[in-house]
Amino acid sequence: MKVENLFHIIVICFLGLGACKGKQRDVYMLPQLRFSLSADSSSVELHGLPADFIDALSADSLGEKEWQGLLGVYSDPNDPEMRDFQRPLAGQYSLRDSVVLFVPAEAFKRDSVYFARFYNQHILAKPSDMIMGDRRISGDAEVLEFVFTK
Repeated sequence: MKVENLFHIIVICFLGLGACKGKQRDVYMLPQLRFSLSADSSSVELHGLPADFIDALSADSLGEKEWQGLLGVYSDPNDPEMRDFQRPLAGQYSLRDSVVLFVPAEAFKRDSVYFARFYNQHILAKPSDMIMGDRRISGDAEVLEFVFTK
């Protein structure tokens, strides 16, 4: 009798644990972000940002430092280990339709290598993610990188 009761108790415990399974998150993919150079290779373009993020960017008056924290363009050193220590290039940032544009203060030099980084920890899959706690902004989020030459 006791073994049979123990079996029932174990089954009830497993059923209870199975019922405590958390709510499954909706699958919501971030849009496909992509970099490109302008037709004349004078500026870097970032395409595919969500509309709500573009609206927030256009509503704010970001300074150059804030733009660089979001999208930085750098001169590429020969040593890959030194990439993280490069200073971002000075320039002007602007929004055109749903595209973020970066025009450097000094034109890109021919045959020089540059790279752009978009720090997408600032983008949430959907606005409610921050409120609901499904995703937090953190420093270890992905970085989208684009290497180019003029």
